Amino acid sequence: MTDSAELTHEVLLRVAEFLRKLPTEQLEDLAAGTARLEVVAKPSSGRRLPARAATAPVELPRPVDEIGAALSALVDRAAAARYLDDLHLSVAQLRSLATGLGIAVASKATKTQTRDTIVQWTVGRRADAKILSRPGAPRRP
Repeated sequence: MTDSAELTHEVLLRVAEFLRKLPTEQLEDLAAGTARLEVVAKPSSGRRLPARAATAPVELPRPVDEIGAALSALVDRAAAARYLDDLHLSVAQLRSLATGLGIAVASKATKTQTRDTIVQWTVGRRADAKILSRPGAPRRP
């Protein structure tokens, strides 16, 4: 058997498995010729899916730069989280703030997760770097 024949055999097995899981109506449409199968490459194969339309930024109670500067002035995560909580921002506002600050947030992130991501990238990383740059206690021989 040649490589091409083996590859064809593998593809047919995958198509058969896919067809086996289809509802009866869709199988009837395929058999009648009113529906068709289409090959769609995975995004990892170098092709990209169309970009999602950008959502309009949500108005914030203060400008993004002002909130960012206030967060930069804070030295611990708890104070930064309190500051954001005191602004009473909605999830959409927190996402808009993150976008304005150049921080990526997972699309399914909750309000708390979004807030914590903003805190980590504005205060937490700086605090971690400060801790890591401190000279440690001398080691015992």
